[in-house]
Amino acid sequence: MKKTTDATATAIAAATMNRAPIALVVLLLAACGSSAPPPARGTPAPKADPVAMVAAIRAASVGDDDLFVQPVRDPRVDELRARAEALEAHGDYKGAGAAIAEALAITPTDNELLQWRAELSLLRRKWVEAERQANLAYEQGTKLGGLCRRSWSTIAHARQARGDSAGAEVARRQAEACAVPLPVRM
Repeated sequence: MKKTTDATATAIAAATMNRAPIALVVLLLAACGSSAPPPARGTPAPKADPVAMVAAIRAASVGDDDLFVQPVRDPRVDELRARAEALEAHGDYKGAGAAIAEALAITPTDNELLQWRAELSLLRRKWVEAERQANLAYEQGTKLGGLCRRSWSTIAHARQARGDSAGAEVARRQAEACAVPLPVRM
């Protein structure tokens, strides 16, 4: 009986030794695995086309029912605007932004320049910066009319590009609320 017990013990030891490498491999493979990715926040953003975004924003600012007041501008600012326009048309959004920054150094409260800077941030795919700058343009602006719509449309596009569909919808509703009816003249 002693011989059988020794043979059984040897067989068990051999089987255990054969399983040890397998268990080690399984343990190592399990350690290499990763956890599930965190759940996505909001709706995934569609492929953003900044040029189309800015075109839509600028188109939204044009309305037949809005009053339009053109302030007197400093000629230096007009030159910088022209330079920024040319640079933007050639796709040099960083250069256009530098020209706008220079113009803002002359007239820091020019809401149209602030809004333009926000749109240039969209063109450069800097979504958070675009929203921040559009908010600044809105806060310092009249809160009505085409510039108001541009600011809220910029905010909506920036939020949508970041995947914040609910926030984008709120901003779109705000843009709609910017309409100003012309006074009735009799």
